[in-house]
Amino acid sequence: MTKATPATISKDDTAADLLRSFVDRLVVLYRERETVSRHIKENRREGRPTDALRKELQAIGTDVGNVLAEAQRLGFTRKAVEIVAAETMETLAQRRKREELELVVDLYRQALGLKNDHGRG
Repeated sequence: MTKATPATISKDDTAADLLRSFVDRLVVLYRERETVSRHIKENRREGRPTDALRKELQAIGTDVGNVLAEAQRLGFTRKAVEIVAAETMETLAQRRKREELELVVDLYRQALGLKNDHGRG
């Protein structure tokens, strides 16, 4: 299990550097979570115990929460950081599908007058 270590901040760090640090840490944790979840499913299917894996999954969840809380303390929007981290893990096909859906949603918003030239609302 990877322990989420706090970001080290220097006076030369930019907001982009900090954001990259948080996203990179989250991506590692998200991948680890995927691996552990897959092992839990395999163990269930094969009738093996899953207790240790479930504890590890819970610890990963705690680490994710700690990284997001740290990002929030430094002024980042928690949900936006989560979304950006998840998007960095997308395959090209997944990204294209998401972008296509976003275009359709924007079109629907415009049709309903929910979106102006400056964004939503």
